[in-house]
Amino acid sequence: MNQAEKIPFSVAMSVYKNDSPEQLEVALESICTQSLPADEIYLVIDGPVGQELHAVIQKFSDRYGNFTINQLEKNGGLGNALRIAVEKCRNDLIFRMDSDDISAPGRFKKQIDAYLQEPADVLGGWTLGFVGNLETGKVSSAKRKLTSEEIVKQIGIKSPMSHVTVLFRRSAVLKAGNYQDLFYHEDYYLWARMIEAGCTFRNIPEYLVYVRLGEDQAKRHGGRRYFKAEHTLRKYMLEHRLCSRPCYMKQMAIRVVYQLLIPANLRNYLAMKYKRVYLKPQEVHEILNRNISDVAGF
Repeated sequence: MNQAEKIPFSVAMSVYKNDSPEQLEVALESICTQSLPADEIYLVIDGPVGQELHAVIQKFSDRYGNFTINQLEKNGGLGNALRIAVEKCRNDLIFRMDSDDISAPGRFKKQIDAYLQEPADVLGGWTLGFVGNLETGKVSSAKRKLTSEEIVKQIGIKSPMSHVTVLFRRSAVLKAGNYQDLFYHEDYYLWARMIEAGCTFRNIPEYLVYVRLGEDQAKRHGGRRYFKAEHTLRKYMLEHRLCSRPCYMKQMAIRVVYQLLIPANLRNYLAMKYKRVYLKPQEVHEILNRNISDVAGF
């Protein structure tokens, strides 16, 4: 048994009524068949869900003995569900996972190994985003800054961590106040408060998660409610000196235009056209094959 196999860790997930049973099954399969298995998969059912979702959850819970299921009476949103999961998980190391994404083979092993080599309170990585089919559809690459110094510098401009990729220390998240409700900004707000609390961050140059992207995903990243949450977050960062006033003014001006003035359809077009870095099919296949080969080499 190597050192990584001695480290217990949990996985925190949330499921709600609008999730796809088929996509949830793929997501659960991707974490339950990792080369380094989780000690606990803590799954919050965020309010009532249909029979098909229950059937998928029950199937995996019966097959694997490491599930802890928490059924909430009412839907309280992602921030509330993750707050509960962090409070209840039995291990200090917790992986995040979404109910519609796919963890790359060997993800847990790579991140635990990286953590043992150079510990950080939050350790994430890169993602592949795809629309439709991962192997035949449009696939984009989302990379992140690697070092804690780079991440701290970037916090005032954009979220420096890909939420679905992170492995974090439960004790560090709780020290910073845990997840708090902030419409579509729960993770970004948490990173800001963790930096303020002196926590350390790292990203590794590995594609750890394959993320499903909706054709209209960027449409949701706008409107008055979204902008209000963005303003709350950026005001917090300004007040706590995580960004300068010129940086704050510039970023808010950009977001007034992008989130309030530009129509949703145009915002979505701009995101699809200019914000995503699309890969050639050969590049995608090389990444997917390399992740599979890495598992064979463990």
